[in-house]
Amino acid sequence: MRGTWVIRNGRIVEKGGSEDVRPAPARSDLPFPMLISDEMQACEHVDGRFYTSKSEFRKVTRANGLTEVGTEKINRPRPKVSKAERAAGIDRAVERAAARVL
Repeated sequence: MRGTWVIRNGRIVEKGGSEDVRPAPARSDLPFPMLISDEMQACEHVDGRFYTSKSEFRKVTRANGLTEVGTEKINRPRPKVSKAERAAGIDRAVERAAARVL
């Protein structure tokens, strides 16, 4: 059975299930989706102006040929590694970790 299980009062129970003792998060009964505002605290950009609009800030970022950190797309090719090479790498890492413990 898939799920996340935790120990509560000495018993293994499903996390978030009926026996989980944590309080349920506060939720509204209103049928509205979560909204993300375009507003932000005033922030100075490279042009020396202050912006309170995320979209305007991004326009200036793109116009200056810059990349907003955290939104960039990284297209690095993943190295081709065989199962044997991957297993050998895992074995080496386990051996190094075991050597540090002892």
